[in-house]
Amino acid sequence: MFDNKKFYFLSGVPRSGNTLLGTILNQNKNISVTSNSIVSEMLYRVDLCKNEERSLNFLDKKSHYDVCKNIIPNYYKNWDSKIIIDRTPWGTPDNLNLLKKYCTNEIKIIVLLRPIEEVLASFIKWSQENPGNFLDRYTSIEEKCDSLIQYHGMVHQSLGSAHNLLKEENKKYALFVTYNELISDAQGVFQKIYKFLNIRPYKHNFQKLQQFSANGIVYDDKIHGNNLHKVKEDGIKKTTYCPEDYIPKRILEKYSTFNFWQTQI
Repeated sequence: MFDNKKFYFLSGVPRSGNTLLGTILNQNKNISVTSNSIVSEMLYRVDLCKNEERSLNFLDKKSHYDVCKNIIPNYYKNWDSKIIIDRTPWGTPDNLNLLKKYCTNEIKIIVLLRPIEEVLASFIKWSQENPGNFLDRYTSIEEKCDSLIQYHGMVHQSLGSAHNLLKEENKKYALFVTYNELISDAQGVFQKIYKFLNIRPYKHNFQKLQQFSANGIVYDDKIHGNNLHKVKEDGIKKTTYCPEDYIPKRILEKYSTFNFWQTQI
């Protein structure tokens, strides 16, 4: 266990290589990239306690601040890595404000992005190949896509996070990486990440990969559906397919505005 950990953040759009990135970074024993994390929600809820009547009746600002400031370090105090990269949509306005108030070191957020057509098609392809998943509760392809994009949907918050971090005043906190960059030039991407985080470079193995784990824990994909976080163990490869093979063109066009980031990075 290390006393002086650094805490950085990963806020990628789902199906954009988050698990792949984490699997590779976790080859470096000094780094632990987390799974989809609950830490931001914990911090958000505790921070709200200051607005309850009992708090306002006898407001101890210093004690409340101390608790909030220590939520992230305490959650990861038994993780052995020096550097923790917590994965959640930390770039949303609420979450970024929490980091500004309570993060114990400089804020740095890695943002993974992928065209929305590919993101949605990847979800639909996965759901068809792995029946019994969370999307099966919806009948049509359009309903499934809507559930991902709508407010609080699995894709919605991460896109909101990216949108907020693309604001001029927030760009300083973020490193934007596209899925295509990660697949086609992994070595270059990891060099950028190490430079962004100011970490000594590490020689990663991009050809022989293991399934994602962090702090000795692995995903239980029965919760959302089998193989949602499965990594190709024989190296970095892009599965080539046409989004229109899985989603009608009119539905893809419906969501085209969510590619706002393509002209801004």
